[in-house]
Amino acid sequence: MVMAYLFHRAGYRFGIAHGNFQLRGVESNGDEAFVREIAKHLEAPFYSIRFETADYASKKGISIQMAARELRYAWFEGMMKEHGYDYLATAHHKDDQAETILLNLIKGSVITGLHGILVKNDIIIRPMLWAGKDEIREYADYKEIHFREDKSNADSKYQRNLIRNEVIPLLQKINPDLADTVFLAAERRLQLEEWMRGYADTLRGKIMQADPDGEHASVLELIKNKIPTEIFLDWVKGYGFNHEQVEELFGAFSSIGLKQFYSASHRMVKDRDTVTIAPISQTEQIEAFLENSHAVADLGAYRFSIEPVKKENIADFNSPGIAYLDADALQYPLKIRRWQAGDFFVPFGMKGRKNLSDFFTDMKLPFHEKENQLVLVSGDDICWVVGRRIDNRYRVDKNTKAVLKISATNN
Repeated sequence: MVMAYLFHRAGYRFGIAHGNFQLRGVESNGDEAFVREIAKHLEAPFYSIRFETADYASKKGISIQMAARELRYAWFEGMMKEHGYDYLATAHHKDDQAETILLNLIKGSVITGLHGILVKNDIIIRPMLWAGKDEIREYADYKEIHFREDKSNADSKYQRNLIRNEVIPLLQKINPDLADTVFLAAERRLQLEEWMRGYADTLRGKIMQADPDGEHASVLELIKNKIPTEIFLDWVKGYGFNHEQVEELFGAFSSIGLKQFYSASHRMVKDRDTVTIAPISQTEQIEAFLENSHAVADLGAYRFSIEPVKKENIADFNSPGIAYLDADALQYPLKIRRWQAGDFFVPFGMKGRKNLSDFFTDMKLPFHEKENQLVLVSGDDICWVVGRRIDNRYRVDKNTKAVLKISATNN
């Protein structure tokens, strides 16, 4: 109410939005009627809605408090767009800041939680954050600004109320200016956090390398730079990973085995000395075909093309993206697919067959490269482990009469 009064005095264009969560019966309806009258008195547009909060919480399996938050902020967003408002102002004050920081500290938040409520966070602004609750009450009394108080604020069964009603009064016996102290500490903490985030972003640019397969980080670099789990979590939480997963990942750095973690959209893999984060694809194409000796096919990030060449015109057998094969040994259509468990071939220069899994182990391929490895198949035979080695049975030798050049290039 004080914030609305100050907006009115300052001549701002503002509206008042009231969500009735229908949780306190007559009292909830009284709040709505009261706010409607205040908006009329201040000549401000009034927007109201009644939420089925209890039903929403039950259906989603969340708390009443979380349900109310989700409902009101979704409504705020839509209403602001519809009526052309630039900012959503909430009247959090200095005492709210102290409660929030203490609550976050108790829950184990280390980075963002300790700066508390921000004065501005995207389109949300808190113009009253500088003022203490007692100051606001004193001003309201002086200006005869009427307000109503939710009786549930006195119920300490809710965590925030417990902090407000019982914990903070005890702490104020040690420091009567607790709210001011925490407010200043939060400002300093935010300055430190901004510096730390800038430094961490610089390190991320050096440690996290991106390519078409995802992001990769060297375990050795993470250890050498003493990257804390909280910083790494800040790097990967946008992919949906949580603190427990990052802690387990870091705990596996000393082992040589494979470790995998999943979020709703991504997979994080630690394989030997590399950590890879890549999206989980539900609709990815799994195979493609080259129908004849002049065909082109796309699979994943690669375009495959095939063309006949004269044996005497072969300039380089060592290009990893090109395979020269005996045309008469091939059976169409040639299939391109990812390798599978149990696949084998006869590596060029050898006589006996070798399982691809063993071949990859000998090459010490990181997990993300091994998982995405493509093979070219003729009939039932793998004739090319794409980019690695051709099959000795399909090599070009002195008896070869016709040669096919098969190329794999980035699509």
